[in-house]
Amino acid sequence: MSVALAAAPDAAAACAGGTDQNFGESFNLRVAAFCVIFVCSSAGVVIPAALHLRPSMSNAMRGGWLFVAKAFGAGVILAVGLIHVMPDAANALSDPCLGWPSYPFAGMIATLAAIAVLVLEGCITAIFERVNTAPTLPLQAPSDLEMSRTSKELTTAYVHGHGHNQEASDNPKVEKVRHLTIAQVLEAGIAIHSVLIGVTIGVASNLGVVRSLLAAITFHQFFEGIALGACFMEAAISRWSYVVMGAIFALSTPLGVAIGLGVQATYSDHSPISLGVQGVFDSVSAGILIYMALVDLIAVDFVEAKRPLRAKVVGYAALFFGAFCMGLLAIWA
Repeated sequence: MSVALAAAPDAAAACAGGTDQNFGESFNLRVAAFCVIFVCSSAGVVIPAALHLRPSMSNAMRGGWLFVAKAFGAGVILAVGLIHVMPDAANALSDPCLGWPSYPFAGMIATLAAIAVLVLEGCITAIFERVNTAPTLPLQAPSDLEMSRTSKELTTAYVHGHGHNQEASDNPKVEKVRHLTIAQVLEAGIAIHSVLIGVTIGVASNLGVVRSLLAAITFHQFFEGIALGACFMEAAISRWSYVVMGAIFALSTPLGVAIGLGVQATYSDHSPISLGVQGVFDSVSAGILIYMALVDLIAVDFVEAKRPLRAKVVGYAALFFGAFCMGLLAIWA
């Protein structure tokens, strides 16, 4: 009994958290991390655009490398969601310091986030399709012959188009909006996670830990930047939009580092507030990334699209390589 009573205050103190007094020894490296991660994240986003805009590259070559880059990016994003983000979310939301009942909250929140993305994509695509395919009403009453011809055309269009959901895929405007939605939602999921890992660097006190985190997260953001840039290129966004969206991604982790440096004196990674915030946001991010990788990237390019066998083999290799690279980084961060 006395042992239990003595252990309880220790557990409470651990959950309440204390402040580490050794933040100063790694402060300069964490400030440098702000710049290093920004440069590497920017380089990752820029590489797809630079390759795509090479004047010596033919349209067929552009299409081929974009497919391979997207496959690599899909592997990266899937591994980030399953290997990096989801375990962190589960650990945070199952921590005894939260005092929550035993339940897989991370899995439930990730599931709801994935369903929310599905609903969001469906609503945006349906609204845009309706606006751009709405029939124009005639100014004068049509004749019986015109009515018969119009009725026949509408019936044929419904059976061969709407009945098989082909109009949306054949409408380039609808497809462009769909790809833009995918790019924006994917960036939101990546940015949430990037801010959180930036905070992790910003509050780290041990010099060796900061070095390991900096090396791993730099490659982490570089690979994610390539994946995101490939999605931007497929969405065919304007150069200005590319710059803005790329800058948002590149600044997300440095922003997290700045936040971590600002709250380092009072931050405790075992406090209920920090555990709850990290767990919930990581769960949402994991749900978004896993859904986007499987549904909007892998399924579209490897299941729905008709490609030569050789191209698919190269794509599968890129997919596995991307997942392997991000899985390997999980050893350090």
